[in-house]
Amino acid sequence: MKEKSFFCLKAVAAGAVAFVVLNILCIFYFNVPIHEPSKTKSTDYIWQPDKFYSRGTEGFAKGVTDKKGFNNLKTFEEDEIDVLVMGSSHMEAFNVAQNKNAVALLNDTSKELGLNFNFYNIGISGHTLEKCLYNLENAVCEFAPKEYVVIETQSVKPGVGSLKAALEGKLNPIESHNEGIIGKLQKFPYLRLVYTQMKNAKESELAEETKQIKRESNDTEERCVLLDELIQRSAKICDENGVKLIIFYNCTVEIDENGNVLERKELEDVRAFSEICENNNVIFIDMYEDFKDDYIKTHKLSRGFSNSEAGKGHINEDGHRIISKRLFDVISKSN
Repeated sequence: MKEKSFFCLKAVAAGAVAFVVLNILCIFYFNVPIHEPSKTKSTDYIWQPDKFYSRGTEGFAKGVTDKKGFNNLKTFEEDEIDVLVMGSSHMEAFNVAQNKNAVALLNDTSKELGLNFNFYNIGISGHTLEKCLYNLENAVCEFAPKEYVVIETQSVKPGVGSLKAALEGKLNPIESHNEGIIGKLQKFPYLRLVYTQMKNAKESELAEETKQIKRESNDTEERCVLLDELIQRSAKICDENGVKLIIFYNCTVEIDENGNVLERKELEDVRAFSEICENNNVIFIDMYEDFKDDYIKTHKLSRGFSNSEAGKGHINEDGHRIISKRLFDVISKSN
């Protein structure tokens, strides 16, 4: 009996030590802050302010969130925002070095050229075009950009359901589980990693199902009408606040097994989206040719890292460099 109890005690102790070691390792491999609901609703949620983060699951990067809970360098003067940048996890940029993401590079270029244009990044994971446009009025009110609002989108074909919800004021926010037992468990980096892997697997399955539904649906006309209404409303908000709206399409360049660029599939959807933007006096930037030309010159894709699949997943440093260059060119020519 004593031997059995001693064995159980050793097993529990070994498990506890292993758990501690795993969490120590995860501090440097996968350690993101806990997110909490945004009180201002400029985004659905914010990360814990002034918190260290590290990420090595896709690319490798580390940094510290700013005092507002976003991924900006501490050197930024937040009270002087000329260009507010919104978008998804690609703009959030937890996958690249903090001084190598598109917004940091835009600030560097502006300072180098003596233009003193300040760019501020509120990109947050899960924030689609619809969510960004839905939160736009609150974001403009909170951050008061002087010149532009830039929104990154991964899709020019948003769902009819989410467009309707955004227009009706019923778009559900991304939930934060920062309180109670779940909030306490999130403080352990290893548990956050396991949860994130499970969540990503589930989201991948849902994404495939959504793609299939979109392929089978024939809602182009209705979607365009709803999208036009939402962008028109957003452009009006920007106009009333004295800023210009820019939307850029963060698309994917696909290649075959021999490294040749494949024919683009969504060209008609891009044209329709571009026309809606033009009709509403919104600047639309299609990044496809920029990504494609850079790949042809350098043989480097804008997505993928040394520890992930090439051409898939989030934007890498090359992608951020290309985006920052194109955005700066457009903005500098518009002024």
